[in-house]
Amino acid sequence: MKLKKLTKQWAGHQHFKFCTEFTRKDSIKFCQHRDWCWQQWGPSCELDLWYTLENPNNHWCWIMDNHRIRIYFTSESEATWYSLKWS
Repeated sequence: MKLKKLTKQWAGHQHFKFCTEFTRKDSIKFCQHRDWCWQQWGPSCELDLWYTLENPNNHWCWIMDNHRIRIYFTSESEATWYSLKWS
């Protein structure tokens, strides 16, 4: 698990600045990290739904599909807090 700075090639780059990726083997770890984010910044949702909400969580969201398992962070502040906990 490593924080990555998002560029234009990444989904969500318009609203999020960082993400961390997981593999299928790390799905339990992903759930633990997502639960921690939920406790820190409140409920969020998958990236595809995040775009459709009137008042989405402005700190984080995630994506889990056949190809990607990621947690997205809006700013360096959230990414640093996450990194302090999980690195």
